[in-house]
Amino acid sequence: KLGRYEEASREYEGLTKAQPTLGVAWSNLGIALAQAGRRDRAVEALARAVDLDPRNATARRNLVAVLIDEGDLAAAVPHAEEAARLEPSNAASRFLLGVALSGTAPARQARWGMAAGIGEG
Repeated sequence: KLGRYEEASREYEGLTKAQPTLGVAWSNLGIALAQAGRRDRAVEALARAVDLDPRNATARRNLVAVLIDEGDLAAAVPHAEEAARLEPSNAASRFLLGVALSGTAPARQARWGMAAGIGEG
């Protein structure tokens, strides 16, 4: 399967060169790169997707997930907060916010985000 993500990332890299302002291409590139284990490049691509379309909560969630996987909770928090603001009823946004806050904020705030994410808040 790794080869499929590498192949997908090459395809999306080509698309981002052909259409550099197409946010969804950058977002999909970031996902493919993350799945291929190229997380540093994934963060760059997902950050570009967010820059191009700041209201794209899905791209923000994907960026947050990669940043959390990388252990960069401080960088994840503002994107997680914005994703939760953009889609307040989205459980994944709220859960990721709780996870991001777990290493940077008071426990009560982190628990609120996680509980809301799993339907308890």
